[in-house]
Amino acid sequence: MGFRLRRHLLITDNGYATALLDQTSGAYLTLDPPAALLVQTLAAGGSAETAVRELTDRYDVDGPSAERDVADLLIDLCLAGLVER
Repeated sequence: MGFRLRRHLLITDNGYATALLDQTSGAYLTLDPPAALLVQTLAAGGSAETAVRELTDRYDVDGPSAERDVADLLIDLCLAGLVER
């Protein structure tokens, strides 16, 4: 089973950073480029595995490290109530 962003989220990029805004609570997270890539991949219907491939293609990171980073971020997003299975 994959992960998906909750429906009440807005992703915005101001040219300097990407932010994830919870329209229900008003809370927001500022995302670094790798985290933004994961969130944008999920928003487009992609999987965590797709995000790992994108990370290894775009950044100087090996597969196992990218997998750990994606898993850690997904845990954080789940705990914050921003992502669901």
